Amino acid sequence: MKPPKPRPTETVELNNDGAKAALQASVDMYVRDKSVPVSALTNTQNENQNPFIAGQLAMMIAHPAEYAKMVDLAGKATGADKAVADAVVENMRYGLIPEGPARRAVVFGGSNIHIIKDEYVDGGLDEQAAKALICFWTSPEWSTKLARTGSNPGNLRGFKTEWMKERLDSIKFLDVTTSMLPSGIPFPVIPEATEIMNIIVPDMLQNALTEKMTVEEAADDAAAKVEELLGGL
Repeated sequence: MKPPKPRPTETVELNNDGAKAALQASVDMYVRDKSVPVSALTNTQNENQNPFIAGQLAMMIAHPAEYAKMVDLAGKATGADKAVADAVVENMRYGLIPEGPARRAVVFGGSNIHIIKDEYVDGGLDEQAAKALICFWTSPEWSTKLARTGSNPGNLRGFKTEWMKERLDSIKFLDVTTSMLPSGIPFPVIPEATEIMNIIVPDMLQNALTEKMTVEEAADDAAAKVEELLGGL
């Protein structure tokens, strides 16, 4: 039996000065300035599409694929809505995520591939076939082709391929997405990252934006939950 791999050094910084300043900036926009629509607290990305094409939403964070979606929505619009939608598409532009007081930053996206234990697979697991699929999926060629309009290739060598050049030449605004890469911040390289990023951090934002807690309290509460999550292992 192999010994477990050592975990990376873990320092919880959700309640440091920088994190609190970033949280305060969100509160300033949502609560104080009201420059962000109330629906920002509950809308998914898809639910932002209709108000954007209707000219009711000035800005949203999105991948280049959003441009193709707006072209599609404009094509389906009729009457007075058609004129507005066409104007939105004509004037649509992409830019880097705005720079904050300290720097410009964006969390890298990502994906996971899990191989299920043999006993949970009907008929048994073909481990070699599973590994072959992973090699295919993460190769320079297919990590680039599968990203297509949505994102960047997961394999760094994908950026040097002919398929990446073809994407940059043919997909409008894709160059803006690649320009954000130097500002990217990876998820914590620990199994608990999913719970931290998808539950604890959104809860922290909810607590602060709904004024259920102060910025200080929300950040400290989130940090304590991460400490508890990591300490229970």
